[in-house]
Amino acid sequence: MTSISRKIVWALGILLFVGFLIAGVYFFRKESYQLNKNVRLVWMRVLTYRELSLHRGCAYRIQFNKGEYQVSVLHHGPEEKWQDYLTFPYVDDIEVATPGFTVVFDRGNLVSYYIGEKTEKLRPSLILYFFHHKNPACRRGIQFMQTGRWKALWGNGAG
Repeated sequence: MTSISRKIVWALGILLFVGFLIAGVYFFRKESYQLNKNVRLVWMRVLTYRELSLHRGCAYRIQFNKGEYQVSVLHHGPEEKWQDYLTFPYVDDIEVATPGFTVVFDRGNLVSYYIGEKTEKLRPSLILYFFHHKNPACRRGIQFMQTGRWKALWGNGAG
């Protein structure tokens, strides 16, 4: 009878140890996880609006501001005017390093990206960096290129 209870105690002890180990790793890497989660979410939404612009035949503008990013739509026709579509907040105290960064997709193509005014000359590439308030040195980003491609920058390559 005592041998069964010792086995149960050992099994519970090992299970608790593994649980505390996993919780410790999570809390140690929490900011990095939240940062990656936000960049993945923004990446997927950018991809979604590129696809929507292709299938709907309209233009979508995504403007990244402090605390949120706003999506606007432009329907091609006689009255072409940008209309606010949706606004998404960043979660887990994440912000962008360059508020005012704007990306425009038209008919499935990345047609422009800029900071500030659209009249600026298009650079070969721009990186939209995200950071966490608790650790601003650690950054992740999305690089937009003049060729119309974009890619996410993970890990130490962006921070």
